[in-house]
Amino acid sequence: MALEDAFNDLRSNLYKPLIFFIPKSLIPESKKEWLESPEFAQLFNKVALIEKSGEINELKSCPGLFQIMEKPSILNGNIFLLSDQKAALNSFQFNLLMEKYLEQLRFYNTIAKWMALHIAEHCEIDDNIKSYFELQDDFFLNHSQEIEAKFKIDTTTLTKPMDVLEHVEKDLSPFEKLIENNKSQNGITKLGRQMGQTKTRKTKPVLVTNQEAEDFLLKSVFNVLD
Repeated sequence: MALEDAFNDLRSNLYKPLIFFIPKSLIPESKKEWLESPEFAQLFNKVALIEKSGEINELKSCPGLFQIMEKPSILNGNIFLLSDQKAALNSFQFNLLMEKYLEQLRFYNTIAKWMALHIAEHCEIDDNIKSYFELQDDFFLNHSQEIEAKFKIDTTTLTKPMDVLEHVEKDLSPFEKLIENNKSQNGITKLGRQMGQTKTRKTKPVLVTNQEAEDFLLKSVFNVLD
C-alpha cells in the first residue's frame, strides 16, 4: 500500500462515522448577514452525522447513532494498519505517516471533547444524543491511549480548542461563493452524497442543499478534503 493511500485510509476511519455540530457562534459579527440565507439557517446548531458511506445528513432519529458504536472497532483497524505499515516502511516513511496521523487524531480528540462538553449549549437535544457525543469522546481518547501504549508516542499535545473553533473564521470565502451561486442556480445539489458519487436519499432531511456547502464543511471544518 502506498504511503498516501495508507494515510487516507487512516484519516477516513477517524471521521467516518462522526456525529458533529457547528455552533452558529463561530461566525463573526461582520459575517452574520450571510446567515440570512435559508441554507445557512439549516447549517448551524444542528446535530449531523457523517455516515460510514461518507454521506452527511442532519440527525433526526437515534438509529443512525448506532453507527457510532462501531467506532472502537474502526479505530482498532487503524492500530492494525499502523502496525502493518511500521513493518513495511522504512523508519523515515513510518515516522512521517505517524506524524501526519497524529495531527489528525489530535484534532478529532479536541473537537470530540469540546462537542461533548458544549453540545447542550448550542443544540436542542435529549440526554440520549448527548450520551453518544460523550461516548464518541471516550472512543477517541481510548484510541489515543492505545496509540501511546503500543507505539510509545505522546498523543497529549492537543490542538487548542480555540484554534479548532476558529477554523471556519480563517477561510469564510466559500460562504460568499455559495451565496452568489444560490442567487443564480435554479437547481440544487444534495448535501448527503457519497464521496465522489451522487446518491438520492429520501428518508432523512438534508442538512444543506448545496454541494459546495458540503465541500466547505469537510475541507474547512474537518480538514478531510484536499
